[in-house]
Amino acid sequence: MSEDIRTEKPVLARAEVIDMLAGLTGGRDDEERSELVDSMEIAWLAHSVEQRYGLPVDLTVEQLAGIRTVADAADVLGKALAAARPADEGEGR
Repeated sequence: MSEDIRTEKPVLARAEVIDMLAGLTGGRDDEERSELVDSMEIAWLAHSVEQRYGLPVDLTVEQLAGIRTVADAADVLGKALAAARPADEGEGR
């Protein structure tokens, strides 16, 4: 991992989170949805990430409490996904 994490491609992009939420919300597009996410959506996103990538996503209470927006969800779930990946898988998908 590089020293400046800001220059790395996010593990989970905002567009992917919006796509996963569409499965729960009946396909609302990005312009129709609120930036805020509720507890049901967070649970759905964790489940969706596990299903899509075949990796467990174990979030702490602090991580869950830190998810308030779509961007927060992409960040927290992306970091959890990166932590769950085997070391030999590398950074590309």
